[in-house]
Formats: sequence, C-alpha cells, structure tokens
Amino acid sequence: MTLPPLLDYQRPQYSSRLAIASLICGCVAAPGVVAFCMCFACYAPIAGASAIAAIVCGTLALRAIATSGGQMRGRPPAIIGLVLGSIILLEYLALGVLVLVSSIRGPTPSTFYVPSTAPTSASRPATLPAPELPAESSPALFGRP
Repeated sequence: MTLPPLLDYQRPQYSSRLAIASLICGCVAAPGVVAFCMCFACYAPIAGASAIAAIVCGTLALRAIATSGGQMRGRPPAIIGLVLGSIILLEYLALGVLVLVSSIRGPTPSTFYVPSTAPTSASRPATLPAPELPAESSPALFGRP
C-alpha cells in the first residue's frame, strides 16, 4: 500500500504587528509640527516620541518581514509609518536648529524696529490737569459726611 504524496502545506500569512504599530505611531506624530507651531507645546514630546517609535517599529517590521520567508505581510504600513516618522523627526530637527540659531543670533534691529508714533515732549504738556469734581459730591465719594 502506497501513501498519497504529501501536499505542500503553506502556513497562513499574518500581518506584522510592528508594521501596524509603526503606522499608528506615524499617524499620531503627523500633526505634531502643526501643533508645535500653534503653541501646543504639550503635544510636542508626544509627537516626537511617537515619531521615534514609528521609525524603530517600521525598521524592525521590515526586517522581520524580509526574514519571514513570505509568511508575514505588512510591508506597506511599515513603510508608511517609517516615512511619516522620518519626516516628522526631520521637521523637529529643523525647527530645533532654527530656534537655536535665532536664539544665538538674537533679534536684529531691522526685525523689531517699530517707528514711534507717540507725540514728542514739545507738543504735549508736561503734566495733565487734574479732573474737577463738584464740591458737594467729593466727601460722599470717600464715605464721609
């Protein structure tokens, strides 16, 4: 009695959880620069940390997908998360360099020059006259008879 030939059994493919995590972290980091520019500084550390997490998870996911032998899928979400995290991290670095350079250089006179529109001392009196109050109402203002 002969046995039937063994069928090639393929294990089912599954999605990489790291690829999904990379995509989610990249989407969380995406509004970070806009929030930073709109003075929502409390969101900046969250966006920066999630951008770094997106880069790390995306890199690990691509490495795991490449070594799985076709059993793992999820390459597009890993690439999207990796690209989003990289773009956001580069934007944060550019903003940091811009802030650092502007703080070292300091304000220039041409940047903050506002012409004075106040009248000169020759055109206005040295002291302003005191307001006149009616004689009968002045004691009542202080609560005295």
